[in-house]
Amino acid sequence: LAIICLALVLWQQRTPIKFRRRWPIYLFLGTVTMGLPFVLAAWAGTVIPSSLSAILNSTNPFWTVLIASFFLPEERLTINRLVGLALGFTGVVVLMSDRLMVGVGNFQLGMLAMLFAAVCYAVSAVVVRLKTRGIPPTALTIGELIFAWLLVTPGAFIFEVPVRLPAQVITWAAVFFLGIMASGLSLVLYFSLLHEIGATRTATASYLQPLIGVALGAVFLAEQLDWRMLAGGVMILAGVWWVNKRKK
Repeated sequence: LAIICLALVLWQQRTPIKFRRRWPIYLFLGTVTMGLPFVLAAWAGTVIPSSLSAILNSTNPFWTVLIASFFLPEERLTINRLVGLALGFTGVVVLMSDRLMVGVGNFQLGMLAMLFAAVCYAVSAVVVRLKTRGIPPTALTIGELIFAWLLVTPGAFIFEVPVRLPAQVITWAAVFFLGIMASGLSLVLYFSLLHEIGATRTATASYLQPLIGVALGAVFLAEQLDWRMLAGGVMILAGVWWVNKRKK
């Protein structure tokens, strides 16, 4: 759905996608920004609560700060960012503390899958900042989506046999929303922000996800709010704020 909508936008704007020249970056981003993390997040969502998924996904800014500091001179690692990183990772430890002493199982693997997905987002943010200047965000998005679709679709027929189409209207509505808004428009805005304000500041938009995830999980899925989830979430958000606060 996102590919179709963005293709219409590109056609209307007469924007060339230059697939032959740019396919390596499209392939990389399709794998690291969408294909791999989306599969990991989707699987993790089946074994851990949505609120916990959102909080773990919000560690993305911390991974971005670490990786960007090595490759982007304008986003060097400062004392403020180090303090924020320490506070954020402490929050992650608090969040997972009740599971750290238990044998590895689906719950723990689900948390690790979400953390690895967050690392993927951080890597892609830095690569976009470094390697995609001059590529229109719409063209970058559709190129990435094409490869993500090519990579993920075969897996559906291998691991999800038999493939079943949604039967409920609300499910189709969710598919349209996720395709057009969450996968299409959001990526165009994301790539635009990466070049406008930088990888670290763009990544901090993730701090809204745990708040929204916890709220929606509690309201619509009747998920219980554990003190570790609340305390860890607050510490993660405080760390993100500290990383991005500016000296007066």
